[in-house]
Amino acid sequence: MRRSWIWASAVLIAVAGCAGATDRVPSSAAAASWGTRIDAILADAREGGAGERQLEVLREARRTGSLSYDTTVDLVRDTFGCFEASGIGYEEQPAEERAPGWKVVRYSFRAEAPGLSESHVKTLADACMAEHSMYAEFVLQDVGLHQDARDRRMRAELPTILACLAENGVRMDADATLDEIRRAALELLNATADLTGPAACWDDLATTPS
Repeated sequence: MRRSWIWASAVLIAVAGCAGATDRVPSSAAAASWGTRIDAILADAREGGAGERQLEVLREARRTGSLSYDTTVDLVRDTFGCFEASGIGYEEQPAEERAPGWKVVRYSFRAEAPGLSESHVKTLADACMAEHSMYAEFVLQDVGLHQDARDRRMRAELPTILACLAENGVRMDADATLDEIRRAALELLNATADLTGPAACWDDLATTPS
């Protein structure tokens, strides 16, 4: 089936068969500290064509040690304006709360636009996101910066997650780590993505550390 919408939130992966429009997470952002992570993302943002407004938000996040959801949403509004100027349809999704106090932005854009090929639409959309909001979204979705909250939420729901995996033929060792369970859930979701009802045992689909 031809896809008409593409998920555009920066690091969402293979949700219900729709791949993230931008699936590259800066490999240099794996270091532990906030400052090191922001420095790495800032370097990628400068190289990747981020606009001055987005760069200033990232510099402020570097100075203050935080980046709010509301500030990121303001940048995403600039991305939406760029979509509109390029003739690309889009749809804002409800915010995803991955853990208490940790929300991320979710939106999608149409894969087709009048007079443009699907590849041209994606190129234009990627450029809009890179200029206006993509790197701030990387920060907001950085799993390492929210690891404790993420793990607490998963532990609380672990019996349900493991039962769902088992019902779908995936049995985990008793000593499996949280990241191993995350990977198993993601692999199951990807394996069933083309089915009418994909097996979504866990909704924390951000890239995990290797």
